[in-house]
Amino acid sequence: MYKTEKQKKDAQVHTLPYKIKEMDCVVATMTPETVEPAIKLMAKTWVGGEPLSGWLKASETELIDYFNEMQRKRAGPEPWLSICIIDPKGTILGHSLAMELKAFPASTEDPTDQLMAALYVKYEAKVGRRAGRGVELSAMGLDDVAKGSGMARHLLLGPLVAAAAQGYEWCVGQTSHDLSAKVVESIGMKWVTSIKYDEFLYKGTDGTEKPIFKGIDAWFTARINKTRPKEKQLTTSASQFSIYEGNIKEILEANHF
Repeated sequence: MYKTEKQKKDAQVHTLPYKIKEMDCVVATMTPETVEPAIKLMAKTWVGGEPLSGWLKASETELIDYFNEMQRKRAGPEPWLSICIIDPKGTILGHSLAMELKAFPASTEDPTDQLMAALYVKYEAKVGRRAGRGVELSAMGLDDVAKGSGMARHLLLGPLVAAAAQGYEWCVGQTSHDLSAKVVESIGMKWVTSIKYDEFLYKGTDGTEKPIFKGIDAWFTARINKTRPKEKQLTTSASQFSIYEGNIKEILEANHF
């Protein structure tokens, strides 16, 4: 529910829906009313198919708390860059969490946060800090019924449509395995740098360093192969933590927006 008239007015201004003609669905920026069901969908998706959460045995409830905290701390109370894909019945089939990149993520005791902070250190060392306003494509979730539909691309393009309307110029996004990287590459974002899970050292509160993600590559590749026919089996590692970037205007033009 909208708590103030300003929230309602902003939602009307920033909700820029467009139709996915092939799927009879609408892509629209989130409103306070859609935050909760969208985050629940994303948590459900990550429990079943994201390497980091699977390796750390994160529960759906823990992931809901994690995404809510991310939303609260980094996206703020007005999530106009995040989007939902909604079918004709009003069901949310996909959700993408996006936010203004005001500062690179800081390292905490959380293993995933440390990994993300380390990735951004490598990113900044390689490209520096971009001029202009940037958007971070942070996480996305897709309902099982929509997998293989091509809808995942719109989970990336949707926030960029909203961002362009608000004056943002460039974007970054992280991928946790090569399969999600292919989706990011398909819209025209370019790879910048990566961290191999086996080589990452987690710093504990006692000062010791541990290869907490060692083995995740082989584990996740085997997990993916269980659901694939023999001719589509992955023969190499399917997981590393990578960061991509792109110019929003150029990406949208290349994708006919």
